[in-house]
Amino acid sequence: MILLAQEMEAFAYAAAHDLKEPLRMVKAYLNLLEIRYKLDLDEKAKQYIHFAVDGAERMDTLITDLLGYAKAGKEDNDIQETDINKVIEEIKELYKLLITEKGVVLTTTGLPTITISKTAIKQIFQNLIGNAIKYQPTGTKPLVNITSKETATHWQFSVADNGIGIPEKSLKTVFGIFKRLHSKENYSGTGIGLAICKKLAEQNGGEIWVESEVGKGSVFSFTISKQNIVNGLLN
Repeated sequence: MILLAQEMEAFAYAAAHDLKEPLRMVKAYLNLLEIRYKLDLDEKAKQYIHFAVDGAERMDTLITDLLGYAKAGKEDNDIQETDINKVIEEIKELYKLLITEKGVVLTTTGLPTITISKTAIKQIFQNLIGNAIKYQPTGTKPLVNITSKETATHWQFSVADNGIGIPEKSLKTVFGIFKRLHSKENYSGTGIGLAICKKLAEQNGGEIWVESEVGKGSVFSFTISKQNIVNGLLN
């Protein structure tokens, strides 16, 4: 079963990688068509080209995210003592414009320094913080609070928000790959981010779950084993 999963993962990576080039050509020729024949195209034709380009761009995003999922945890060569406070600061800098635009209030409490792949832990927090900012009711100031606690064998981290929340029936399925709860018109995304978080948490000897109530927000929690992690496998 493990071998089959690895083979499927390798196939997904190869297929996604090989799709990049023909998709790039489709986008390039659509743009060239619009530029070269701009004066000869009526509004309906321009609309068709716009739909085609939009579809190609969304497919490109999907392929990029699929590659990200297949690669997650494969390049854990940066295992080191990692200050989670500094990781959060780097993510805040990455989302600086969005945080300013939406008036995000992001707070942290008692975050430790742990031994882990910095790339992996940053990817988990980046997805969870990004979602906390994204899935908000219109006009609401996003409030995001990150906390941690220590057990004998694991570190547990939680990312709480005041967003739209998740229906109870979806709490166990939301981490599935390509699982989307909302239309792209309301909230963009491919439904791969939480699947990546789940994969990375499990590769690091932990798990991930969510507690949520519609209209009141969500708390995403995950654990990381205190044992050293090498190439996604516990020593």
